[in-house]
Amino acid sequence: MIVYGALAPHPPLIIPEIGGRELRQVAETVKGMNRLAKEIADKTPDVLVVITPHGNVFRDAISVLGETRLKGNLAQFGQGQLNYEHPNCLEFLEALQHKAGTHDIPVVAITSDQDKHGLNPDLDHGVTVPLHYLEEAGLRDIPLLAISYGMISLDELYRFGMLIREVSDDLGLKVAVLASGDMSHRLKNDGPYSYHPDGPVFDQQVKDLISQGKTRELLHIPAGLRENAGECGYRSLVILMGSFDGHGYTSQVFSYEGTFGVGYLVAGLVPGDNQVVSLYLQLVQQKEQEQKERRERESILVQWARKSLEAFVESGQRLQLPQPLPEEMNYAAAAFVSLKKDG
Repeated sequence: MIVYGALAPHPPLIIPEIGGRELRQVAETVKGMNRLAKEIADKTPDVLVVITPHGNVFRDAISVLGETRLKGNLAQFGQGQLNYEHPNCLEFLEALQHKAGTHDIPVVAITSDQDKHGLNPDLDHGVTVPLHYLEEAGLRDIPLLAISYGMISLDELYRFGMLIREVSDDLGLKVAVLASGDMSHRLKNDGPYSYHPDGPVFDQQVKDLISQGKTRELLHIPAGLRENAGECGYRSLVILMGSFDGHGYTSQVFSYEGTFGVGYLVAGLVPGDNQVVSLYLQLVQQKEQEQKERRERESILVQWARKSLEAFVESGQRLQLPQPLPEEMNYAAAAFVSLKKDG
């Protein structure tokens, strides 16, 4: 069962050995991470599932680290002596990979023999930074499952979160799910990216919706707003919320800061006993509605091209051009002939 859910930032500067004097400027985040880590440790989870945006991210699949022992360090941030090593929960990984396959959600296990392809079998800072605080809270030997979200649809990511819960129930394991991710990277001009007014708007929305327990609204934050904000934590959060689908929860925001132009939000979710309506079907319906609206805006040429391609893929048949040709298609054909003559 899921015993706790968390959203945590991952800036290496919140590690004292790295942040140094700058640590004072993110004191609330440090305090929030310490409180969050204690909350998770108090639940005595059997497994910690961490979703990171900085691992092996694929366009069409979710990836999970597959080595027996999961290792990582913060050498790229000047602190090679900060090493982290935990057992991998291979039983959970195999069960999750199988269950995801039955739902047509590809899950790829990454091992060291694949590093020749540029893949990283080790823990990235999206895992090691929150893990630093969890180890200090006493979870030094907890088995991990290190997941990198894929650039697949939001409803698939949410469904994957639901499968994490199902596997935890099937195996009888107490599981804490931690979504690693920073909020907007565009809060200030002197931040990592230039300022965009949607940056603070996005962060405020996520903070408010989590604190108010409004999962439905959280899942419907517009794609344009997310893109303008330059965030890296939303997809991790979608998987986390999927693991709570159909179940109530109480939430707490421990801290929020944007000192260096990036939003650091620390929050926790405690599962309740009450059952609530599943939101998965609504996500699927939203996707279908968006697709319908997109198709209604298509020109006649695009409609015909799409239908022609779909017919060929599904049956190997080629659609015949409609007769007589619609005016728009006649115009396009004439323009094509004219260009051909000129060329």
